Amino acid sequence: MRKEVFVAKNSELSARMQNFLAQHEIRCCDDELTKSQNLSEDLYLTVHDDQLAVVVPEINRKHPFSLDLLTSELKYKRRSTFKRSDLLAKAVGLKGNRLKVLDATAGWLGDSFHLACLGATVVAVERDERVYLLSADALDRAVLDSETSVVVEDVRLLNATATELDSGMRSNIDVVFFDPMFPSRNKSALPNKGMQIMQSLVGLQSESELVSNLEVFMSWDVPRVVVKRRLHDRPLLSEPQMQYKGKSVRYDVYFSASIDSYQLKSQTKQ
Repeated sequence: MRKEVFVAKNSELSARMQNFLAQHEIRCCDDELTKSQNLSEDLYLTVHDDQLAVVVPEINRKHPFSLDLLTSELKYKRRSTFKRSDLLAKAVGLKGNRLKVLDATAGWLGDSFHLACLGATVVAVERDERVYLLSADALDRAVLDSETSVVVEDVRLLNATATELDSGMRSNIDVVFFDPMFPSRNKSALPNKGMQIMQSLVGLQSESELVSNLEVFMSWDVPRVVVKRRLHDRPLLSEPQMQYKGKSVRYDVYFSASIDSYQLKSQTKQ
């Protein structure tokens, strides 16, 4: 990926944004170069309202997309909706205890933010560098807000492929949370703009790739692996030990005992 951000000519970047770009070694270019270098049809990063944003021409040419963790909706959810009695809390085993959760597919940090609101310490891993940068900028801004700072300080964001984390990075993980993107079933109904851009940047993985990733997570020495699926989708692997079902999604839970059993079956097949 070209680590460049295109900004309007003569525009002034805030000190925060300048520091962020320098920290991530992103070169700042005049946005007129998008025309001179024939970049108008390619996706590119830009700065919009002091937020790092992405433009994917076929999706949001006139409206740069940025990630915002300071929306009134998220703040409302933090105060009222994210309770330890909710489905995700039950799936990962949060019962007033302090858990370290690896969010293996961080994306736009929705689940990571949710888990942090519930009291978990989160290691959020995102493999696509562009998604990572937009998420990192959103965290950088959220830290400055008194209400969200106490939440996002418990989120550590990494630009990496979760299945390739070494044993040191995986140490003391209590739960692996795996939420692969769902392909759209209704071709006439497009996903929301953020999800369209996510799919354009990252792409959908095949079923066999998802199974392979889950097999890696289940080979780790962690007490629990949680997989988010659509309600009526079949489990990626053998029947999970527990399931938590909502109106449209389901959490498949594999405990350490079932993981050991799965590994034993795999070795027997070999």
